[in-house]
Amino acid sequence: MRQDCKNFESRTYPNGDTVRKCNLDLAPEAPWRCPEDCQSFAKRRVDVNWSHGTLITPETPDEPASL
Repeated sequence: MRQDCKNFESRTYPNGDTVRKCNLDLAPEAPWRCPEDCQSFAKRRVDVNWSHGTLITPETPDEPASL
């Protein structure tokens, strides 16, 4: 997924599970990829008043063969 898009969100829960998603729900193959020509892609330019837990987003799991 395009982690530099302002619509991308990643959240890690205390049990270690991580959710990677498009806030507009436009990525049917999330968390592996966004549509190639997504019309809603918007480069993330500024993080204002965000609370960051870690500097590194956990690794994306392997893509299933069915995609």
